[in-house]
Amino acid sequence: KAYNAAKRVGLDRVALVADFPITTATYGYSRVDYQPGKCFINPFPPDRDHGGKFPIFVDLLQADAVMLRLDADRVCRWLEANDWQIKLPRGTGQEALRRQAYFVELFNNVQLRETISKDNPHVRMVFGLLHSLSHICVRRAALLCGLDRTSLNEYVLPRSLSFAVYSSHRFGATIGALTALFEQSLAEWLTQVVDSRYCVYDPVCADQGGSCHACMHLAEISCQFFNLNLGRSFLFGGRDPELGEIRVGYFDLALA
Repeated sequence: KAYNAAKRVGLDRVALVADFPITTATYGYSRVDYQPGKCFINPFPPDRDHGGKFPIFVDLLQADAVMLRLDADRVCRWLEANDWQIKLPRGTGQEALRRQAYFVELFNNVQLRETISKDNPHVRMVFGLLHSLSHICVRRAALLCGLDRTSLNEYVLPRSLSFAVYSSHRFGATIGALTALFEQSLAEWLTQVVDSRYCVYDPVCADQGGSCHACMHLAEISCQFFNLNLGRSFLFGGRDPELGEIRVGYFDLALA
């Protein structure tokens, strides 16, 4: 049942990671604005006890996580179904490997922490798909785990078409929550993801891109990309503010 649900979502792999290490390094702070390219990072004051060196505060988190990877072949077919033709890298390797290489090259020299414009349609399509799916997975996982959404984070790996949902807490009921989700409710979780088509603010939300606090957004501490480049249109079809109409969503049964 879980296998069929994963195929329905368009996943190539779903895996449980019992010990998922995340290291957070803080070397400064900003004020007024946090947008990339606009804010100024102020380093912490130099430490006299260490020769005037600037301190970097490090926090190591080791928690359980669920890793999910999209099916590269299905992503390619989805792009072509929306008239975005792809050109695989040259080589003598198997076509499956060339498809994977295509996505590795796709994200070269791309700023993902700002709005991806229509000038990079393939990047916007693929990253929008991956990021949107990641957010819905986090939101649905929180409901099934009985946790607040701020207790779960995303970690997106665009070049491998992968993302992780992991617990950001060390103590209490959050420990083992994702392990229990994976072992007991995986099929239900993925089924709920596919059923997340509508928003309480539709049709207004759908007409403006299908992304708002009620359907897609996560807290700033949970999203590493500032809630940018999101939209239910990538998953279900609909209007995207940059690309216009996306006729075929990734969850379309014709692609399964």
